[in-house]
Amino acid sequence: MPDSFAALPVWAIIAIFAVIGAAAGGSGTYFLRNSYPNAVILRYLPILTTLAGAALGVLIALPTIRAERVDVSCAGAETYAAEANETAIGGEVDEVTRGLGFTVDCGSNEIVFDLAVALDMAAIPPADWIAAEGNFNRGLCNTLPWSRFLDEGWTFRNRYTFQDGGTRTFTADCNWEPPAAVAPAVP
Repeated sequence: MPDSFAALPVWAIIAIFAVIGAAAGGSGTYFLRNSYPNAVILRYLPILTTLAGAALGVLIALPTIRAERVDVSCAGAETYAAEANETAIGGEVDEVTRGLGFTVDCGSNEIVFDLAVALDMAAIPPADWIAAEGNFNRGLCNTLPWSRFLDEGWTFRNRYTFQDGGTRTFTADCNWEPPAAVAPAVP
């Protein structure tokens, strides 16, 4: 963790990464949105990148501690989750997503971050989910204290619940690779 982040308030770090995510999604689809105005799917890419950016901001900002002092016990997980919940519960990640909070299950060594999404699950295209999962894994696996918990065998999940009742869960995998492109069938 760069020392410069430690001097910033948590809300500032989350906001910085949310803006970066929004800019990445917005600028990346500007040409496509103007060229294909009826492509509804392209409207949600900025939302997903904003969500990924803000989630990365949460992971980076909370808590800002040094690697040698990470308490990877159950009590440590509950403490870090409680600190994260101070800003995560009810916090808006973007215009359609809000944090529901972190939960810790010490029996199964599992930490879950729940999010509510005010969209139907089908509104997010598969390619956007793949990109978001990659951002989730890269961010989580390189961020304290969560990376230390993963190193010690804990499981970390982001669980998205949609307005239509659908759910999508990412489970942290520091060796994650995007799925290979499927070649079209040749007749």
